[in-house]
Amino acid sequence: MRRTAADIRRFERRVSRDLLLIGDNLTVAKLLLGHGRFGGWLVTEFGWTPRTAERFMRAAKVFGARNDAVATLGPTAIYTLSAPSTPEPVQQAFVARLEAGERLSLNEIREVTQAARQAARLTRRVRAKLAKVHEPLSPAAEKARAAADLILGYLGERRDELVALLENIDGAALVDLLRKGATASNGVEEDVA
Repeated sequence: MRRTAADIRRFERRVSRDLLLIGDNLTVAKLLLGHGRFGGWLVTEFGWTPRTAERFMRAAKVFGARNDAVATLGPTAIYTLSAPSTPEPVQQAFVARLEAGERLSLNEIREVTQAARQAARLTRRVRAKLAKVHEPLSPAAEKARAAADLILGYLGERRDELVALLENIDGAALVDLLRKGATASNGVEEDVA
């Protein structure tokens, strides 16, 4: 049984090396065929979708130069590690472990890449929210913020009352009244100055 297991591991390494070679050849074919002809060629020659070819090509691009180390992995592990959603530092860490002679299980690769992908998604969400918070304001928005700060400083607890009054009003008319120093009392404007 040990000999059978050794034979199977040898065949698996061959399959993994061939997978990377197929990816290299597909990359060359795509360049040679030019725009718009690659998909048809894939269907005619192999019955493949472009997505299938992309998996091969992506694996070759990510691991091509290190195919001896990666060849100890099965195809599923190679596809998992070379997926676009797998962060590059995770790929590099696994390759370093492989080059050090460590044997990796598909379960470990799946668990670590899934956790890394979730962390990357969370990081992107946090960065997007922070970007909105720290987004530079337009000059008009900066003036509005300064005016709101000034008004809120005077209003104190009457803030909600003012907000209720300002909802659904004509902002330009309010500014005009403030410039004139006028108040509206029973529908009649009076000069305050």
